[in-house]
Amino acid sequence: MQSRHFRDFDAFSSAVRDVDAVMMLQNPVRRLWTIDQVNIAGIDVQLGQVGSGNLIEGQSWQ
Repeated sequence: MQSRHFRDFDAFSSAVRDVDAVMMLQNPVRRLWTIDQVNIAGIDVQLGQVGSGNLIEGQSWQ
């Protein structure tokens, strides 16, 4: 599993893969975002931890 940590919101949002989403930063007080990513038998699994008040709107279709 690959774990990455970001202090830049744009870098974090760019690291999210295969999701049709819009990410918006609302309150940049705590600037630390984390994402864990792994591919298991052809399925991408992502677990993100948001670090500040942000909104994510989207969907995932393949």
